[in-house]
Amino acid sequence: MNDFFSQAGTFVGHILKSVIDFFHQFIGSIGGAFHGFLSGLGGSLGVNHSITGIIVVVIGLILMVKGIGNLRRQRFIMGILALVIGISLLSWIIG
Repeated sequence: MNDFFSQAGTFVGHILKSVIDFFHQFIGSIGGAFHGFLSGLGGSLGVNHSITGIIVVVIGLILMVKGIGNLRRQRFIMGILALVIGISLLSWIIG
């Protein structure tokens, strides 16, 4: 009876180890893909490929899109202000 539970415990342990190893590899490959994407994006823009630099680029792009949207809705002051801030932010981080 003791051998049965020992073998059952070993079997469950091997299954758990396999599942944990799978998720470890899966998460590692996602992290590698994300790092590769940030490196490629940062390299093409001439930006440091840190998460902070990419966040600043995204904020600048969002401001530009909002500015264009405001101009389309005839909110000229807010549109021009958002465009100027977005372009300034992007030129600061990229240049």
